Amino acid sequence: MANDDAEEKILKALENPKFKWRTIGGIAKEAKVSPDIVRAVVTQRSERIVKSSVPNTKGEPLFTLREKHRVQTSAFRRLVSALKNRGD
Repeated sequence: MANDDAEEKILKALENPKFKWRTIGGIAKEAKVSPDIVRAVVTQRSERIVKSSVPNTKGEPLFTLREKHRVQTSAFRRLVSALKNRGD
């Protein structure tokens, strides 16, 4: 289980405006926490973090903040994603 400090670092890494979507490894590297802690946080904080239905080119899952996704994605695309119950 992640402590509050690690969770805050992970959320801050997800807020990084350089990236729309982040891998577990990228988040872990920027936040300076283990990938296992990142996995725990993205699972536990599903109300704030969304997983893309499409992995990156290496097959790794991608994550972003729900609020960031809402702002950067069209209403139509969000509706389609909601109907598919996915976050891409």
